[in-house]
Amino acid sequence: MDRHQACLKTIKDALSSDERIKTLVRAVELARCRLPEGFFQCRPCDSVPAGTGAYFDSSERELVVCEDRLGEPRATRHAVAHELVHAFDWCRADVNLADCSHVACTEIRAANLAGDCLWLRELMRGNGLHLRKQHQACVRRRAELSVAQISDCAAPGQAKAAVDKAWSSCFPDLNPFDRIPV
Repeated sequence: MDRHQACLKTIKDALSSDERIKTLVRAVELARCRLPEGFFQCRPCDSVPAGTGAYFDSSERELVVCEDRLGEPRATRHAVAHELVHAFDWCRADVNLADCSHVACTEIRAANLAGDCLWLRELMRGNGLHLRKQHQACVRRRAELSVAQISDCAAPGQAKAAVDKAWSSCFPDLNPFDRIPV
């Protein structure tokens, strides 16, 4: 099976079996944002920053999985869930990508809700396992890293300031879930 077919299969399997992804897809549609035919795309990501496994393109209304960066299916499912949080936020709120606090909010929510900071993933990243507030520290760190990739938010200290500003309202926002999914 070539990379493109493997990518399409991973997405198809995730859409049918991953409860987090199914919940996010339903939430996007309930927020009156129909997912267009071809919403999920697989393609090479030559011009996307290293480390990016997937991205949501609001202008094209598509979620792209980087077929040339596919890891194990679980990692791809986490990337798809992360990007679906962005799609949901874009759908339900007027996310302005030029406003660093808007970007920070959706990055906080995606890191919190998509499984980015599950303890095993953190351990595999070499971030140690500090039981006290490890999840919050991970969400904050990953949100700051993501916000800093946006050119309008890349000045020294700007990403941290945006995350700090958005934290108190965005970290507790678990919509469309009742609790942080595990």
